[in-house]
Amino acid sequence: MSLLDPRVQLAWLTAVVLGLLFGRDAGLVAGTSAALGAVIATRAIHPWLRVLRALVPLALVIVALDFLAGQAGSGLRAAWRLVALATTGFAFAQLADGEALIAALQSLRVPYAVTFVLVAGARYVPATIGDIVSLRDAARLRGVPLDGPLWRQLAGWRRLLVPLLVGTIRRGLQLGEAMEARAFGANRHRTSRIRLRWRTRDSVALAAAVGFLAGVLALGH
Repeated sequence: MSLLDPRVQLAWLTAVVLGLLFGRDAGLVAGTSAALGAVIATRAIHPWLRVLRALVPLALVIVALDFLAGQAGSGLRAAWRLVALATTGFAFAQLADGEALIAALQSLRVPYAVTFVLVAGARYVPATIGDIVSLRDAARLRGVPLDGPLWRQLAGWRRLLVPLLVGTIRRGLQLGEAMEARAFGANRHRTSRIRLRWRTRDSVALAAAVGFLAGVLALGH
């Protein structure tokens, strides 16, 4: 997958995400299988497990709330969808190259400002997840209860929201200062060292992505 044209990578990302969101049970199974296959291909099992551990409390809250509302099945699907989407995003972040994605989006006539926001936001996802893992470990070392009954987990995780928000804002301010120092937006004529080349394997992979999405949506109805 990493050898494919970034436009094909974006097509596969779109197909998997749409399958997870609209493909019902068939989409969940197929999308999760595709995301797990990409994680295995990147050999990033341990980082993915850390991401999974960080999402477990939120998934449990979703299941518990829907269970109390009398919709246990809906809660399980929502939690599964959350984990599958996070796995998809993690795998894409591991496989994709930022500069190649920018070149791909520019070739699709996406404005550079929008392209920059999308790529920068995607790069911040693993950093934010890393912050959550670090905050969780620090809280446990300081005796903050993050395990046990659901109400205790919610009380513990609530204490992590403020430092997580502060860290996110600080990272955004640093990015803004770096953009200003580099005169972001001053020159509309930008060059790129990336030269995209469409190959036969890219056509095959694109057709496979379209077929994947069509099959998942067809099975879901």
